[in-house]
Amino acid sequence: MEHRITNLKEYENTILEIQKNGDQMWFRGHSSANFRLEPSLHRLKKRIRPLTEKLRDFKLTRGDVVMPNEWALRNEFKHLYELTYPDKHLGDMECLYLMQHYGINTRLLDFSRDPKVALFFALSERPIKYPPDKACNEMPVMDYDLADYDAAVYCINPLTINEEAHGLDEIIEIDKSWRPFLEKMYSPLAIKTSFDDRRITAQKGVFILFGSHSVDLESIYWQEQHIHKIVIPNEYILCTYRELRASGLTHFSVYPDLRGKAMDLNEEMINRLDARYDDLISRLDPLNDDENQAKCLA
Repeated sequence: MEHRITNLKEYENTILEIQKNGDQMWFRGHSSANFRLEPSLHRLKKRIRPLTEKLRDFKLTRGDVVMPNEWALRNEFKHLYELTYPDKHLGDMECLYLMQHYGINTRLLDFSRDPKVALFFALSERPIKYPPDKACNEMPVMDYDLADYDAAVYCINPLTINEEAHGLDEIIEIDKSWRPFLEKMYSPLAIKTSFDDRRITAQKGVFILFGSHSVDLESIYWQEQHIHKIVIPNEYILCTYRELRASGLTHFSVYPDLRGKAMDLNEEMINRLDARYDDLISRLDPLNDDENQAKCLA
């Protein structure tokens, strides 16, 4: 089910409406509404040519080709990690969480229990400036292709996914006893973690763990209306992001480390440069002679 909003208040009201039955919902923000709900590992399937008839005879899918790559990467990452930190030992799932953390392709798709965190991810990845004197529909020029797209936040019911795919009535935490199941898992599974990671905690992170079925969540569950998609039209991203920042959410809020602080400082610097540029333009426009312009620049 698709919804469209134009500001933060409408977003909050839409979330309340979606959750009116008291269902537990998870949220994920996308900087482009065209992006699909699929993990980075499964996006690699687009690099694999369509299966030949011979492979179909063996009942193989593109997921069967992609999945072993994760196992190989996981073993290599685990080996390197334990060489770097000899006093630490990683379990299989802890290894996947850290791989996701460092940007390695995995079958994990991360969500948040906080709808505002998801909205921040949807809007903050756009290279925008948001000076307070601009109207909400005055979109500044952006630097790359996302400038032409709407953003979106997806809302899913994790309990419904687990019940329909695996007959489970809970969100599970994976331990060693699940390893044989994970090796053969076909359908997505909603999981939680107690892994001690500052980012996961700050982002109220939870995960969908995909199996060998390399199809995005929308294709599986959209018809049953288990997924809601809240679209933020391109012309309202600027205004909504400004409102979200004013509510207290920052990069450091979701990345509680030096990276988050650096992103906030970069954004502050860009906004100061924009303000300085606008100020100079406003002061130079009425002037025609070089002498007066030089005075303004002093």
